Amino acid sequence: MNTPSKLFAFVLFIFLPQILFARPEYIIKHRITRCTGCHISPVGGGVRNIYGKSYGARNHQLTKYGKQDFISLDVRTMFLGNETVKAKGGGMGVMGSHVSANVVLQEMSPDSGEARLVVTHGLGSFKDVSSNYLRYKTYEDSQHGILPQYYLVGRFHSPYGLITDEHRTYTKMQTNTHWVSYETGVLMSGDPFDQIHYDLALVNGTKHSSGLTNYTLWGSNINIRVSPQFLPIVFGISGQYHDKGTDDQTGADNSDPYAYAEYIMASLTSFGLPLTFLLEHSTAQYWNASLGGSPNFGDGSKAPLLSETDSISEAYWAQVSLDITERLTVLYKYDSLALDRDFKGDVYTRHGVGIKYTIFANTIIQARMEKAKANNNLEEKSTAMSNEDAFFMLLQMSI
Repeated sequence: MNTPSKLFAFVLFIFLPQILFARPEYIIKHRITRCTGCHISPVGGGVRNIYGKSYGARNHQLTKYGKQDFISLDVRTMFLGNETVKAKGGGMGVMGSHVSANVVLQEMSPDSGEARLVVTHGLGSFKDVSSNYLRYKTYEDSQHGILPQYYLVGRFHSPYGLITDEHRTYTKMQTNTHWVSYETGVLMSGDPFDQIHYDLALVNGTKHSSGLTNYTLWGSNINIRVSPQFLPIVFGISGQYHDKGTDDQTGADNSDPYAYAEYIMASLTSFGLPLTFLLEHSTAQYWNASLGGSPNFGDGSKAPLLSETDSISEAYWAQVSLDITERLTVLYKYDSLALDRDFKGDVYTRHGVGIKYTIFANTIIQARMEKAKANNNLEEKSTAMSNEDAFFMLLQMSI
């Protein structure tokens, strides 16, 4: 490692408690509440800045393309192996592939804030991952204030619950807030105190990547997280509500979908144990119909959930991670989803055990074995694939 690289790594290490990481496990490990230390968006995820790329290198040497944040490329390929997939002769596909540009339109000055244009274009994936927004920053990350620090105008990721890159996580499928779900509108984000962060979005979900795109879904999203200074824990709550409008044919009011979540993150790293715990509980109503049947894993089951369309659904997501080395982590993941919380016997559950390893700078491979069970037998062919054990693998390559 050359002298400039050593100096940068030293500065990054010294200021690590103040530098902010968007992934939930990074947030709790470093006792922070903001995501903009590593990402352009205050919600987290998506385009990363140079600090995010340096952290993701995991002590691998960054290339010249990884040492800039003007242009970024992210490609994710997944493999899912189970009986249904084997019968169809498939299993591998591009989960996401997109290129992004991050352009400074106005530098921060004593008289004005910083303005950036962030453009992401999808090159091919399961869903449209295009996102374009203007970000306006009013004060530095080292400062605090009641008024928002960041304003986003455009199409951005919804601030809801814990962030995860996996579209198969039940809490995200339940509420249409997975990593390629975007809302169009205005987002305000701020840190009134050192340990408190908030996101508030006013949105028009017409372009929301869900089954509800035929309606003008004016609505709002809110997310608040708190990191007590005396505890290695982060608490958070999120909520979203959309006005689904009226039926085009009958003129009757449609049921307005809503959801709320509580989540917690805890780490034993400060006690010398490299263990991190994540837990999210999500409740939703009038979202079941957008699933198009059972949680769809590609088996083509589109049976309408007529008996559960109006039901209140309940989902859990938990993860335990153990860092073996700087680059190798052992993971356990648990998912559950009850489309009707009053009938807990009809529930989808999934246990997964595996590893995450950083092969090269910002190149990560995840692999795990999953044990799945689906008790919901109310709809024909509604549980075929979600009742099968599977082998899951994800390869993410970024610059």
